[in-house]
Amino acid sequence: MRVDMTWLPALDDSVDHLWQVACSDAGFKPGEDCLLMPAEGRPGGYIAYHFPPGRGFIDDGDWIVSEADREVLNLTRYGRELHRILVRLPLPSDPVALAILRHELEHADQWILDPPLYDFSVVVHRTVETWANESGLNLPGVATVYHQVPHENDANRAAALLSSTYFVLSDSEERQSEVLLRDPTAPHRESLKLRTI
Repeated sequence: MRVDMTWLPALDDSVDHLWQVACSDAGFKPGEDCLLMPAEGRPGGYIAYHFPPGRGFIDDGDWIVSEADREVLNLTRYGRELHRILVRLPLPSDPVALAILRHELEHADQWILDPPLYDFSVVVHRTVETWANESGLNLPGVATVYHQVPHENDANRAAALLSSTYFVLSDSEERQSEVLLRDPTAPHRESLKLRTI
């Protein structure tokens, strides 16, 4: 069932096109299984984040979301039925933007494959973040640890594979998101549980 998305801010043509490409690659139908919601992010926070169906939006300090949008995300059928991807605009270059969108949609695929395992990966993710913040690690150090988490590693693989197939990547774009674009091979979904536990 397609849901009405007229309340969402309009995406520019380039972002909308990349969203369609990322959804097609991941096997999703925009507006039927997932939606992309532009949101204002706080400096240094996430560029994008996946919320599975039924998981409420929680203000963890990274997003600036109005009460009205929070209500839509949490209390309506959008929140109950769809994977929601929050994204901070403007996105980087098109190849990096496509990789970011596909990365988040791989998280949606991971949730479909095994919701409890995905939830466990979120706990691991938050633990790494807390540890990094309390240890005073710099951002590159945090990213190195964070991207070794199997769910993140596989999401990066899916992102790199699509972006490198769809675009010819320049050295500057590859360096800008080195971890995100490093390994253009298919995710290893069949071994995700074993690698996580």
